[in-house]
Amino acid sequence: MRTLRVTPYFEPAWCWGGPAVSIPTACRALVRAGTSVTVFTTTAGLAPEQGIDPEREYDLDGVKVCYFPHRWPLRYFRSPALTRALSACAAGFDLMHLHGVFCHTNLAAWRVAKRSHIPYVVTVHGVLDPVVLGQGLVKRHKKAAYIALIERRVINGASRIIALSEAERTQIQGLGFRPAVAVIPNGLEPSKLAPVPERARVDAHWPALAGRPYVLHLGRLHPKKGIPLLIEAFGTLVRQEPEWRLVLAGPDENGHQRELEAQVQRAGLGPVTLFPGLVSGEPKLALLGNADVFCLASHSEGVPTAVLEALFCRRPVLIAEGCYLPQVGQQGAGLVVPASVEALAEGLVNLARAGEARRDMGERARALAQREFGVDTHAQRTQRLYAEILDERRASRPG
Repeated sequence: MRTLRVTPYFEPAWCWGGPAVSIPTACRALVRAGTSVTVFTTTAGLAPEQGIDPEREYDLDGVKVCYFPHRWPLRYFRSPALTRALSACAAGFDLMHLHGVFCHTNLAAWRVAKRSHIPYVVTVHGVLDPVVLGQGLVKRHKKAAYIALIERRVINGASRIIALSEAERTQIQGLGFRPAVAVIPNGLEPSKLAPVPERARVDAHWPALAGRPYVLHLGRLHPKKGIPLLIEAFGTLVRQEPEWRLVLAGPDENGHQRELEAQVQRAGLGPVTLFPGLVSGEPKLALLGNADVFCLASHSEGVPTAVLEALFCRRPVLIAEGCYLPQVGQQGAGLVVPASVEALAEGLVNLARAGEARRDMGERARALAQREFGVDTHAQRTQRLYAEILDERRASRPG
């Protein structure tokens, strides 16, 4: 089976968050399972020092990846070179898999798929959540117009829509798109999250954390992540348990970090709060794998990669309901609470005082991750969906 992934960004564009981890991980697992995978993507989020040459094909563990220069408007991920390559090469593939919403890469792929009669699926990555669609008056109207004029045709032309959770399936169905919605959660590769570096690695890299328990947020510093709620809730914790520290790790998006730093200073939390910026590789694994509590207070997510990473690393997690992982609370792997200061503060205090019970919670977190979010399970579900679509296509052909 020859498949073509079309995505606005790809590793090592870590600044775009979870999909830059989950999509490459899924591609590698599919290749190991026997599916041919080629990726067309843009250079969005790549730094010159990363040494990626546009329009050259790379082999990443069997995944063939081509990066194409992106042009203005940058957040629309427009790439004329990618569009030309799609037109020239798409006929050589059995199926296309598109990622995201509100991006030119999808529009270009839809046009080629329609012209070449190639089936495709779309993973929307939580972008059709009502919380996301409703952010900001101007953005809300722009998104509604784009869906009406363009995106509805792109999505309705798909053989399937892929949702990352049952909650996302309900959201998508509520928008009245025609294709059936399949639920396939993201998966991660456990071997990439082990072994966890010793705690001494954290203390050496960030001396302010030496000997201190800490709460970790890991992800883009973006308003939808609910970080202002976490900061205020942490203030309640640290007034009762002064030894605790707060780590807000992740790349700044649209200057949100300045707003967060100002809030931290107003609350008198400057001495107990760290902003490490974007972390990756061993430092990231050390910071994640030694966190005493992992917290994501998001108002909206697809399936948050950072939470899955924390589960695999045996970290007790405190997450908001908008992360759409009710299994965490149901299976005792952490706490799932409303996205409010009061609920987050109560959760932080309870976990901080849980002592050895956090270790048991961490073991249940690991078991949950292995059972539901391993990348091999993700690959098997994806392969079955691809095969089902191709079988339907063959059955529909005359003769």
